[in-house]
Amino acid sequence: MRGQPEERTVEERERLRWTFDRVAQLYDEARPGYPDELFDGLTDLSGIPPGGRVLEIGSGTGHATVPLARRGYSVLGVELGENLAAVAREKLAGFPDTKVRTGLFEEQPLEGESFDLAVCASAFHWFDREAAYRKVQLALRPGGALALLWKPRTGSGRAMVSQKLCRRSTNERPRRSHGRSPVVAPRTRTRRPRSGRQVSSAR
Repeated sequence: MRGQPEERTVEERERLRWTFDRVAQLYDEARPGYPDELFDGLTDLSGIPPGGRVLEIGSGTGHATVPLARRGYSVLGVELGENLAAVAREKLAGFPDTKVRTGLFEEQPLEGESFDLAVCASAFHWFDREAAYRKVQLALRPGGALALLWKPRTGSGRAMVSQKLCRRSTNERPRRSHGRSPVVAPRTRTRRPRSGRQVSSAR
């Protein structure tokens, strides 16, 4: 997908993944947030119910977590960096239904089929993709969605947001979604992951 960061090797991920945690407060202050329209579109496209459960992968300092919590969702964030997670917890103190765990996402014990939506904002390139996809697929309820967000740079230097939406199927053939996002109008296709379950993904 255009604008999506290149997938890193295992060695690169291990070397670089602690970088932002060492300067968590500075990272939080310098990194721009996401537009409200993105989360409005994400709500419409994913079909998450009011008060639904959200799993956030690589929640960082809470730049996506806070807008989701403000919309009344119960959010579980998983963040590797202790310092990044501490900044996020401070921001989320007023949202008792939102929690941030620390540790490797790929190794987190998660209740199966318990989340309506999984979100990863500008962080999916840090993970073992196959392991992360499998983890998310088990955690989502049938019909739940995975949203991957990025902030590619345009030639003009303006930051834009790209969005990719994948839906966990029920036992029925996945239905194609033709909804439009206020940020990106996704094209929808169907693919089959290694587990054999079909997933409808919008790119």
